[in-house]
Amino acid sequence: MRGSAVTRSTLRQQIADALRDEVLAGRLEPGQEFTVKEIAEQYGVSATPVREALVDLSAQGMLDSVQHRGFCVHEFSIADYRSLVEARGLIAEAMFRDIDALRRRREATTPPTAESEATGHGQTPGDGRAHGDGRAHEEGRAHGDGQALGKGQAPGQGQAPGQGQAATIAATLLAVRRRGAEARRAAVAGDLIVLIGYDIRFWRELAVLFGNPYLSDFLHRLLVQSWACAVPYLRRVDDLKGVLWSGHTELVDAFVRRDRNAAFSIIAGYHAHSLELIERLAAE
Repeated sequence: MRGSAVTRSTLRQQIADALRDEVLAGRLEPGQEFTVKEIAEQYGVSATPVREALVDLSAQGMLDSVQHRGFCVHEFSIADYRSLVEARGLIAEAMFRDIDALRRRREATTPPTAESEATGHGQTPGDGRAHGDGRAHEEGRAHGDGQALGKGQAPGQGQAPGQGQAATIAATLLAVRRRGAEARRAAVAGDLIVLIGYDIRFWRELAVLFGNPYLSDFLHRLLVQSWACAVPYLRRVDDLKGVLWSGHTELVDAFVRRDRNAAFSIIAGYHAHSLELIERLAAE
């Protein structure tokens, strides 16, 4: 019985993740309606985990329940987008505002060499990449699980407490830098779908470094919603090369330097760029 419950829970999450990816890729368009039965048949599963997944996505603001008809993809307005950008800016700035306290906590437990190995000095962006072709359904898949570490033994396992924490921080920071390099590469190339996956994963894993899971989860939700709002407008552009924001690695550098002012400037630039772009496309 317990195994069955775990399987259903896992299936529920897989369906929710898959549908979220469909929305973020623009394959499920705003206002598009569907039923539990249609989704169950599409994925070859029973109705129960599908219904649970759709309810979860509705609670996350991605879907709307349509009485007696099923569900539809939520239609965000430009006013919604402005509010989402403002909210994610406040969260991101709040994280970096406490960077001095974070620095004191980390210096108490992190040997100097542990972080220097994670900063990427001496490497070109993307060196040591752990993934293959950078497709969004692998390392950069849009929904992400919030885990910055791989499978198997956790970094630092079996070490002294301070060393174990240092190894975990270094591994997480290295993962964030790699994710940022991939996001930058996708943005420069104009590969929207791959960028969305890496961008969401980048911000979630960066937020983990600040040690507040509630901020991380809230920022993740805001990013998913803002991308869902932006995608219909961005898909109108034939060539997105050089159009999308690509300052991910610069933000990691500011984090490593504990440069709060530089981080604020980068974050403000990111949100100003996002808002100006979508408002311009919406007006065309």
